[in-house]
Amino acid sequence: MRGYYIAYLLCIEALPLAAGPQQQIQLTSYFEENRGQFADLVRYAARTEQGVLFLEAGGHTVMAGPSVIRYRLLGASSGAAIQGIDRLSATGNYYIGNDSSRWRSSVPLFERVEYADIYPGIRMVHYRGPDGHLEHDFVVSPGSDPSRIRFRIDAASLTLSPEGDLLAGPVTYRKPVAYQETGGERRTVEAAYLLGQDAITFHLGAYDESLPLIIDPVVSLPVSHGGSDEDWAFGIQVDGENNVL
Repeated sequence: MRGYYIAYLLCIEALPLAAGPQQQIQLTSYFEENRGQFADLVRYAARTEQGVLFLEAGGHTVMAGPSVIRYRLLGASSGAAIQGIDRLSATGNYYIGNDSSRWRSSVPLFERVEYADIYPGIRMVHYRGPDGHLEHDFVVSPGSDPSRIRFRIDAASLTLSPEGDLLAGPVTYRKPVAYQETGGERRTVEAAYLLGQDAITFHLGAYDESLPLIIDPVVSLPVSHGGSDEDWAFGIQVDGENNVL
């Protein structure tokens, strides 16, 4: 069984700014670096009102209610650098019980997290889109091969909707949007998921290989149930069927 540790109390502390307006920090608007408040395999985490996204080497894990969905990149570089980008002017502080050895202070918060060269000439960037949903772009450099992007999703069920969305249990990976930018204009490229027996890949229409290509899936978590207050689990364990114990 794999355990994910989520701290009991998180406080956000704004840092003084040398100049400019005060930065507004919302609980679900950032990625926090793991400084011991999560399991060792977690590098960064993002919270939403519906669950938590854990970023790990070679993929991510979504916890939404009692469901756990694991997204794993296949054939990706095991040594890809994972780095927070655009650090916020605030930090997170965890105070857990009376044992000060478990407290964590000055935890860095970032707007984005980048996986550099997750495949040759391809980087992956996690961020939150303008509508608040979590997104991860695959940025394909000119001349690089997007067919190298292959992944597996471990969930209780996995189907492709008529609209082209990937339904992984209660979590939806929306039909990918792909595009290129040239001359100040965005040119859409046809994109869709292909479900193979061993891996999921992207089907792409014609595009200009001399320009960068962006493939942009959006992760949509289910609508939360219960009250409006946030409830964070403590000492979570997962069984072989992706159920939280």
